[in-house]
Amino acid sequence: EHEHEHEHEHEHEHEHEHEHEHEHLPAADADYLWNPAAAPSDPVVQALERSLAPRAHTRPLDDVAVAAAFRARGRARRGALMSRFMPLAAAAAVAIIVAAWLLRRPPSTPAAPRQGWAVAPLAGAPRADGRAIAAADRLAVGEWLVTDATSRAQLAVADIGSLEIAADTRVRVVRSGPTEHRLELAQGRIHAEVTAPPRLFVVDTPAATATDLGCAYDLDVDRHGAGSLLVTSGWVELGRDAHLVVVPSGARAELTSSGPHTPYFIDASPEFIAALARLDQSPAGSPDALIALADVLVAARLRDSLTLWHLLQRGSLDGRTLSLDRMVALGVFFPDNAPRERLLTRDPVALQALRDALIPVWFPGALPLDVSPGGKGTPGGPGKQPLPTDAPPWGGKLPPKTP
Repeated sequence: EHEHEHEHEHEHEHEHEHEHEHEHLPAADADYLWNPAAAPSDPVVQALERSLAPRAHTRPLDDVAVAAAFRARGRARRGALMSRFMPLAAAAAVAIIVAAWLLRRPPSTPAAPRQGWAVAPLAGAPRADGRAIAAADRLAVGEWLVTDATSRAQLAVADIGSLEIAADTRVRVVRSGPTEHRLELAQGRIHAEVTAPPRLFVVDTPAATATDLGCAYDLDVDRHGAGSLLVTSGWVELGRDAHLVVVPSGARAELTSSGPHTPYFIDASPEFIAALARLDQSPAGSPDALIALADVLVAARLRDSLTLWHLLQRGSLDGRTLSLDRMVALGVFFPDNAPRERLLTRDPVALQALRDALIPVWFPGALPLDVSPGGKGTPGGPGKQPLPTDAPPWGGKLPPKTP
């Protein structure tokens, strides 16, 4: 305890000594501590002042100006940083937006193949709706296929057949579906080969409509509808509204702007063909028509009953009577359901029955024609047998006497 008391006394003495020294500082040194204008008395402090004098701040301090200077300097530094990092930030933002759009958009699907009938050039440069046809192209519904004098094209009829489009031809796909494939032939020539049920493929021309009954044929028309139809296989129904003709293989029908003329087999005699042309061009019931009809009947052979059968559906009663009598004279077989009086009144059931009886005459060994929608489209049908060609006319009954 004595030692601690001694140390405490010693500390108090030391503090009193420092206080005493401060109290005895010269007046100049005391002013120097609080007045920047005062000069120190200590030589060491004086030497330090002299060495630091060149770095002394001699301008008066303006607190507002200093603060503004600091703020300006801060803005300058921030501007420098922004100019350096803003392009990087913008690029990063764009990258984030693009990535988000790519992740959220639906997956892209490949372009759908062009729809329509397959078409390809055979010669020259045919065009489809104004564009040049590529090696493997498509003709869509509503588009025109056009060939010039030096070009030809091949056109598929969906999956049921094909068409060869000749030079200087304009065709258009009107409709294509499970119940009908329809084409418009404005002008030119086509060769069609179709394997399908009857009435599935149809071609419209300016003057008539060709309905395929399962066949191959050549059809040519000008822009007014004049031309011809030549069937090389099967059958074609040709006409419009009530004026229809049925053209079988090996037969031809001329076309005019008013519709089809009477069909005839192309192996008929020139005299028969010329007389038929005069008949088709003469007004019905006129003296010229009667003279031409007489020439047709004189030149007709048994197979030309195709033409006579069509003549039963047109003209005057006198003309139809002459045609029917000539068929009797040629030895045509008339089934019981095709009696004379019904044929002369153009009864559809009797005319169809007579046509079925005549098919074996036109095509020996063939069967009756099934032209109903979905039918076979060729002569004959299930369970049907060839009709006899040597049976007496009128189903075995004696025909009425003719003048």
